[in-house]
Amino acid sequence: MNYYTSDLHFECQEIFDRTNRPFKDLDEMKDVIIRNINETVSPNDTLYILGDIACADYDPTIELKEMNCAKVLIKGNHDARWMHHRHFRHQFEEIHSIKAVRENDTKIVLCHYPLAEWDGYWKGYWHFYGHIHNSTEGASLIMSKIKRTVNVGVDVNEFKPKTAAELMNIRKD
Repeated sequence: MNYYTSDLHFECQEIFDRTNRPFKDLDEMKDVIIRNINETVSPNDTLYILGDIACADYDPTIELKEMNCAKVLIKGNHDARWMHHRHFRHQFEEIHSIKAVRENDTKIVLCHYPLAEWDGYWKGYWHFYGHIHNSTEGASLIMSKIKRTVNVGVDVNEFKPKTAAELMNIRKD
């Protein structure tokens, strides 16, 4: 089974503060996110992380090793620095900037960034994205008006990975 999440932002105080994450500190947040992943995603499942695993200056390899599942990275803006490091890249089965996946009879375009239109939009494909956290303005307002789009960020999904069916159920357009 496939699961989806984004914007974990390990060791990122600025994001922690700006998004009002409900934890006492970064260590508690990290522990809860990793526990939620390991309680939800089995070793035979795949976790698609749609970017921003940590702050650009923090190497999240230790946290990635604690996740007991296969991982696919859809690169976010905070991940670029680590693409040059083999130990980081080897934590993933695949790494992409954008990727289309199939869940049963549904195609889903995965990208860290919210897209107003994507390849397959007119064919009924879905779009999963992150990047905008729990914002209620700007891109968030735009995306709320576009059918078949879902923000998979931890900030809006109880800090837990979700299946495609769970995420699509959020948006019953």
